[in-house]
Amino acid sequence: MSNKLDSFNKILLATATINYMASALEGVRKDYQTIVSINSKKETPDEFSDKVMKEGLESKNEMMAETLKKLCDVIEDLGNYLDGHDIVCAIDERIYTVPLNILLHGMDEEEKHYKQEEVV
Repeated sequence: MSNKLDSFNKILLATATINYMASALEGVRKDYQTIVSINSKKETPDEFSDKVMKEGLESKNEMMAETLKKLCDVIEDLGNYLDGHDIVCAIDERIYTVPLNILLHGMDEEEKHYKQEEVV
């Protein structure tokens, strides 16, 4: 019988791989953003190059947004499962509250004040 990773360890491997890939994509996205910014300040920008960079940046931004949406769906599914099977305790709720408010409810505007709800 051969040894294989169990689902838990594969989940850890998947999330670590996602972190690595997201970091790589963010590095390239920032490079594109810098190039687009520099090109916009040129007196005579190369229209073709500028178009390619802007489209590349838009594509990378869209990929990040789509990935975030899919990950939020996974987080919501897992949270609903845990909550539905009474696997969440008061400490878990305190730990999850802020990240879930940011990720699932869009409560990440710095200028906006959000009501703090006490978890008992």
